Amino acid sequence: MSQKSEYIATRQLSTQSLEQIQAAGLRLRTVPLIDSRQVRLGRPLDGLAERWIFTSAKAVKSLLAQDRQAFLAAAAARTLAVVGEKSTRLLKEQGLTVAVTAPQAEALTELLIAAYEPGGATYFCGNRSMETLPNLLQFAGFKLETYPVYETLLMPQEVSWKTAKGALFFSPSAVDSYFQENSWPVEKTAFAIGTTTAKALATAGVKQIETAGYPSEAALIQKLLTWENAHVPATD
Repeated sequence: MSQKSEYIATRQLSTQSLEQIQAAGLRLRTVPLIDSRQVRLGRPLDGLAERWIFTSAKAVKSLLAQDRQAFLAAAAARTLAVVGEKSTRLLKEQGLTVAVTAPQAEALTELLIAAYEPGGATYFCGNRSMETLPNLLQFAGFKLETYPVYETLLMPQEVSWKTAKGALFFSPSAVDSYFQENSWPVEKTAFAIGTTTAKALATAGVKQIETAGYPSEAALIQKLLTWENAHVPATD
């Protein structure tokens, strides 16, 4: 009987993803490389600009945890622009309307510039969020106020590869955390949730990178399973 292929996940996966991996006959080892904690906003929500921008579900969760009723009341009167399925779904589950959504920050920025005249906007983000979206909006004439409402904490640790064939990365921060304590085995494959994470891996010197077709956990797992099926050794 052939040994099951093993992969490393750099964060805890959803139950659905774990079931898919198990059903495919693969083994998964979880090595968390980052964590997050909430940062208080420190000012009233109802005084912020009319357009609110989210690029992470962590920002939404932070604001909900701080004062759910105040957040829902203020958000209901705002134009919400969101990156990603997870953040969009979370807001809609709260009964809110998402006006603009896109899979990546660059695409969301293009939609905002095309759909709205420059004006005030509020960007809820983390302390390590990329500067791409703020820079592009400000260049287009938007008056952007940025508020970090969560903090990403790196948790670097030595990763023992053993028989693992590759590792799944979900953010550039996880890439940074990994390389604080590890080098990259040249024969291993990295699986990136999106282009920004893939760029971080390439900058760090990783040569074999597979990127999900859409920046979501589900799409990354599908990429992994497709790649695994294409690389199973032939048997007699």
